[in-house]
Amino acid sequence: MFKATLLGQWHSLSDAALEQALCVRLDFLKFCGLSLSDEIPDETTLCRFRNRLIANDRLDVFLVSINEQLQLHGLMIRGATGAVIDATLIESAARPKKEHPVLNMRFLH
Repeated sequence: MFKATLLGQWHSLSDAALEQALCVRLDFLKFCGLSLSDEIPDETTLCRFRNRLIANDRLDVFLVSINEQLQLHGLMIRGATGAVIDATLIESAARPKKEHPVLNMRFLH
Protein backbone atom coordinates (compact mmCIF):
# COMPACT_ATOMS: atom_id res chain seq x y z
CA MET A 1 0.00 0.00 0.00
CA PHE A 2 2.80 2.41 0.79
CA LYS A 3 4.45 1.86 -2.59
CA ALA A 4 1.12 2.58 -4.28
CA THR A 5 0.90 5.78 -2.23
CA LEU A 6 4.37 6.74 -3.47
CA LEU A 7 3.31 6.22 -7.08
CA GLY A 8 0.24 8.38 -6.49
CA GLN A 9 2.41 11.16 -5.06
CA TRP A 10 5.10 10.94 -7.73
CA HIS A 11 2.63 10.91 -10.62
CA SER A 12 0.09 13.33 -9.09
CA LEU A 13 -2.71 10.77 -9.39
CA SER A 14 -6.08 10.89 -7.69
CA ASP A 15 -7.06 7.74 -5.82
CA ALA A 16 -9.35 6.71 -8.68
CA ALA A 17 -6.58 7.31 -11.25
CA LEU A 18 -4.12 5.37 -9.11
CA GLU A 19 -6.51 2.43 -8.89
CA GLN A 20 -6.94 2.53 -12.67
CA ALA A 21 -3.18 2.74 -13.22
CA LEU A 22 -2.64 -0.29 -10.98
CA CYS A 23 -5.13 -2.18 -13.14
CA VAL A 24 -3.45 -1.41 -16.46
CA ARG A 25 0.21 -0.56 -15.89
CA LEU A 26 2.56 -3.48 -15.43
CA ASP A 27 5.34 -1.22 -14.17
CA PHE A 28 3.08 0.01 -11.35
CA LEU A 29 2.13 -3.57 -10.44
CA LYS A 30 5.76 -4.69 -10.39
CA PHE A 31 6.85 -1.71 -8.29
CA CYS A 32 4.12 -2.50 -5.73
CA GLY A 33 5.05 -6.19 -5.67
CA LEU A 34 1.72 -7.23 -7.17
CA SER A 35 1.00 -9.74 -9.91
CA LEU A 36 -1.79 -9.87 -12.48
CA SER A 37 -3.68 -12.35 -10.30
CA ASP A 38 -3.49 -10.24 -7.11
CA GLU A 39 -6.40 -8.15 -5.94
CA ILE A 40 -5.82 -4.45 -6.66
CA PRO A 41 -6.65 -2.03 -3.82
CA ASP A 42 -9.64 0.12 -4.71
CA GLU A 43 -9.67 3.91 -4.50
CA THR A 44 -11.38 3.91 -1.09
CA THR A 45 -8.73 1.63 0.41
CA LEU A 46 -5.95 3.78 -1.06
CA CYS A 47 -7.59 6.94 0.29
CA ARG A 48 -8.08 5.51 3.78
CA PHE A 49 -4.48 4.27 3.92
CA ARG A 50 -3.08 7.66 2.88
CA ASN A 51 -5.42 9.51 5.27
CA ARG A 52 -4.28 7.29 8.14
CA LEU A 53 -0.67 8.13 7.39
CA ILE A 54 -1.56 11.82 7.34
CA ALA A 55 -3.64 11.61 10.56
CA ASN A 56 -0.71 9.97 12.35
CA ASP A 57 1.79 12.51 10.97
CA ARG A 58 3.64 9.74 9.13
CA LEU A 59 3.26 10.54 5.43
CA ASP A 60 5.64 13.51 5.35
CA VAL A 61 8.15 11.65 7.55
CA PHE A 62 8.09 8.66 5.19
CA LEU A 63 8.37 10.83 2.07
CA VAL A 64 11.37 12.71 3.50
CA SER A 65 13.00 9.40 4.42
CA ILE A 66 12.44 7.96 0.93
CA ASN A 67 13.83 11.11 -0.70
CA GLU A 68 16.93 10.98 1.55
CA GLN A 69 17.53 7.35 0.61
CA LEU A 70 17.17 8.14 -3.08
CA GLN A 71 19.57 11.09 -2.80
CA LEU A 72 22.18 8.81 -1.16
CA HIS A 73 22.15 6.88 -4.44
CA GLY A 74 22.32 10.02 -6.56
CA LEU A 75 18.64 9.80 -7.53
CA MET A 76 15.83 12.32 -7.34
CA ILE A 77 12.11 12.17 -8.02
CA ARG A 78 10.61 14.78 -10.32
CA GLY A 79 7.02 14.98 -11.42
CA ALA A 80 6.22 12.52 -14.18
CA THR A 81 6.23 14.11 -17.62
CA GLY A 82 5.17 11.22 -19.84
CA ALA A 83 3.35 7.94 -20.04
CA VAL A 84 3.77 4.62 -21.73
CA ILE A 85 1.13 4.06 -24.39
CA ASP A 86 0.51 0.86 -26.31
CA ALA A 87 -0.54 1.75 -29.85
CA THR A 88 -1.10 -1.23 -32.09
CA LEU A 89 -1.79 -0.55 -35.76
CA ILE A 90 -4.45 -2.76 -37.32
CA GLU A 91 -5.79 -2.95 -40.84
CA SER A 92 -9.22 -1.42 -41.16
CA ALA A 93 -12.07 -3.26 -42.85
CA ALA A 94 -13.37 0.05 -44.23
CA ARG A 95 -12.56 1.00 -47.81
CA PRO A 96 -10.93 4.33 -48.52
CA LYS A 97 -13.30 6.99 -49.78
CA LYS A 98 -13.30 7.44 -53.52
CA GLU A 99 -12.85 10.92 -54.79
CA HIS A 100 -15.88 12.34 -56.55
CA PRO A 101 -14.95 13.12 -60.20
CA VAL A 102 -16.98 16.34 -60.34
CA LEU A 103 -15.35 17.78 -57.23
CA ASN A 104 -11.86 17.14 -58.62
CA MET A 105 -12.40 18.80 -61.99
CA ARG A 106 -10.33 21.84 -62.70
CA PHE A 107 -12.29 24.67 -64.18
CA LEU A 108 -10.67 26.63 -66.92
CA HIS A 109 -11.02 30.36 -66.75
